[in-house]
Amino acid sequence: MLKKATRALKHLRTIANAFIRELRRALPQYALFEHYQADFLMYQKVLSQQPKDKNKIYSLHEPQVYCMAKGKDHVQYE
Repeated sequence: MLKKATRALKHLRTIANAFIRELRRALPQYALFEHYQADFLMYQKVLSQQPKDKNKIYSLHEPQVYCMAKGKDHVQYE
């Protein structure tokens, strides 16, 4: 099951990277840099982040969301 999920995630990343490359080629340079540069940088960061990385993006519609705590449920965290 884990291998199937890993393979599906890799396939989705491949499709997303190809889509971003296609958009970069299709959009004129001035539109890309003026209007969409922040979005493209966020998408690139999402696609390139690894599980052990710091400052990951957890949500595309709210990028300022962060993970407060990970670990065991019985340990209190404030």
